[in-house]
Amino acid sequence: MKYIWCTIMTTKMDESIAFYKDVIGLEIEREQEIGSKKLVFLTDGNVSVELIYDAANQAIEKIEGISIGFSVENLEEAITLMREKNIEIEEGPYQPTPHVRFFYVRDPNGVKIQIFKAQ
Repeated sequence: MKYIWCTIMTTKMDESIAFYKDVIGLEIEREQEIGSKKLVFLTDGNVSVELIYDAANQAIEKIEGISIGFSVENLEEAITLMREKNIEIEEGPYQPTPHVRFFYVRDPNGVKIQIFKAQ
């Protein structure tokens, strides 16, 4: 089995696309509309984030207990980018070992995002 994507239901499609493109660095792979739903897949070439907006279902609850992790080359640059984009650093940065540092933010849908750097 191979992990290929995670799906995030959103009521904020434009904000979500901007977050995953401009902050995380993913590119739009494809878009499609099916009835009242709009689907957008963003990818780094290996795994994808699937955003689904459903005009007929705007009752989406905050997601808890799950985080999505993204690795970066430079954690300090990632922190600076979050500040420039007015994205609150919710937790961290933490350094549980001499070789690992990370922090958490939330995407526009409330999904917890871990920004990780192995040193």
